[in-house]
Amino acid sequence: MALTDPVFTDCLTAPLHLAGGIQPHGGLLVLDDQQRFVGASTNIAEWLDKEAAQLIGQPWQAIFPSLPLPGALKEMNHLGIAGSHLRALKLGNRDLVLAGHHWANRTLIEIEYRQKHIEGELPDELAQSRGALLAACTAALATQSTPEQAAECLMRHIALSTGFDRVILLQFLHDWHGKVIAEALKPGIRGYLGQHFPANDIPQNARSLYVIKRQRLIADAHADPVPIIHPGSEPLDLTHSELRAAHPAHIQYMKNMGVAASFSVSIVVNGALWGLVVCHSLQPRRLPFAVRLLCEHMANTAALHIGGLRQLGRANARHEHSMYRARLKQDLQTRGPTDDAIHQQLERVRQAFKADGAWAYFRRTDYHCGQLPATEPLNDLKRWLQSNATAPVHGYNRIPDDLARHGALVRHASGALHIQVDDDNFIVLLRHEQPENIEWAGPPDKPDTHIPGTALSPRRSFDAWKEQTQGQALPWEDYEYEAASELRILLRELLDYLQLEQQSLTDPLTGLGNRQQLQNYVEKISLTESGPETFVAVFLIDLDRFKPVNDTYGHSAGDQVLIEAGQRMSHLLRDSDLLARLGGDEFAIVLPRQKSLDALRALGERLIQAIARPYRLDQDNTRISASIGAAVLEPGMTLEMALHNADMAMYRMKHGGGNGFALFEGDTRPTHPGA
Repeated sequence: MALTDPVFTDCLTAPLHLAGGIQPHGGLLVLDDQQRFVGASTNIAEWLDKEAAQLIGQPWQAIFPSLPLPGALKEMNHLGIAGSHLRALKLGNRDLVLAGHHWANRTLIEIEYRQKHIEGELPDELAQSRGALLAACTAALATQSTPEQAAECLMRHIALSTGFDRVILLQFLHDWHGKVIAEALKPGIRGYLGQHFPANDIPQNARSLYVIKRQRLIADAHADPVPIIHPGSEPLDLTHSELRAAHPAHIQYMKNMGVAASFSVSIVVNGALWGLVVCHSLQPRRLPFAVRLLCEHMANTAALHIGGLRQLGRANARHEHSMYRARLKQDLQTRGPTDDAIHQQLERVRQAFKADGAWAYFRRTDYHCGQLPATEPLNDLKRWLQSNATAPVHGYNRIPDDLARHGALVRHASGALHIQVDDDNFIVLLRHEQPENIEWAGPPDKPDTHIPGTALSPRRSFDAWKEQTQGQALPWEDYEYEAASELRILLRELLDYLQLEQQSLTDPLTGLGNRQQLQNYVEKISLTESGPETFVAVFLIDLDRFKPVNDTYGHSAGDQVLIEAGQRMSHLLRDSDLLARLGGDEFAIVLPRQKSLDALRALGERLIQAIARPYRLDQDNTRISASIGAAVLEPGMTLEMALHNADMAMYRMKHGGGNGFALFEGDTRPTHPGA
């Protein structure tokens, strides 16, 4: 026979589910798929009056003749509200409870005394009210409006159900540190409300077990674990065991806290460990099977409610993000990607993501809003984000060491969310540093009780220890990363749309607008652009002596002249003016918010002078000139009508020899001062 001793390796990496031993307040039986005993804890005689070695090889019916055990445990009676595969059994003068579960081709049966044999446990009348407790907890949960409130409601019902000295609600933070957000204490018992416990207090291997086995009792920290006789070549998997022995480091941790017994219940939301309800007793304390499973059932109910509340909160946040994205798309498609529109939408993005600052690089232009660091550290941030990008959307909530040398980045960019829209365009959202005074339950990085054979040494001190965090910001939520990805998709589609629209509205040779863009622009100009103080004017420009350029130098040289003439005219115009090429050597300009006809004439003369400067072609200096006609776009007048009038003025000038400016003579607008 093989005796499996409960020996562990390092607590941080140990396979805790392969404990090799159980706690002494119960016994363990192991059956094969033929319902024969192939293993037992060495203390099994306390419950069955038979030594473990005597059981090996015996069939189930030899020990429990009146209790059938189908392979799937389907016919085991349920005991208690949440009991799964539990069976009450009277064996001689012993009132027992059996719990069973499967592992591979083995069935594990655990035996404990029923409640009335456990000194100091809950009175019978409270044990009988488990259904009422579950109903009360479920009803109370329905009135809670936040996940934290629901978890605290669960904690108080578990405290009532168990009667332990101290019951705390530990919520896991994003870095797996735990924070005590609520507690229930008996008189004279020390509390930890508001204090933090470092992540290594409950290492990853233990957290993984808490997700699977959702309630866990350690009845006596001072009791020695009981070995298991099991001749199998593989150690027993005790993941689902009620009695699994605890790692020595955890036992020492309990002793250091002055805790003799503990009972923990997992809050698992959507498959992830949200928190724990941890119960402490200063004296050894057992808790009946049914009460433990009642607490697990209440925790599962609370987790469903917490999940629903989180889902509702995220749905509301997603809806808000969807609404601002719809407004962004509509605004930029309607108004066009003007500087004002982009600034306005960037501010909306900043607010939607609860960011303190936002920086966008869009179509070769930088846009900023909110509070941002200066240019030099901002450029360092950009380089770091782009060189450390693991995905098109990525971020951090703690300033990287490479950036911490910039005090401005620590203050303004301790959190960053980088959205790389495409190779050229991006958005960076920033969150300020959020210094926080954290109160730890003892120094988190100074363990001082060493357990032989382990790397983890549990802390001896749990006195409050304060630390101020630096270089940290509020973390980005999962739904915010999701919203950032949706925003990226929208912006890529919008850029494609704008590019196609630009192509449809742009002259392919000069890059200026075409007739359609000119028409769209006139339609967008509101009536306020013309009135008693201002008016809208239209210029029509036709290049003089352009045909000889094509005939002498070729069409590529002629194209070069058209491009350069367009550039010269653009440099003389305001951002609000629109220059378009209508075809051939003909151009048009729309000029909103004009105040005098004299100003039009002055602009016309400057345009003529700019066009008349020499053009360098094939080592020659070539000159052309221009004839410009102008007309006022009266309210109610179409673009074609205004262009027709400007065309009449332009041809009058051209037939007079060209190289000049003429205003449409039929214009009846009152002459402004200076006209």
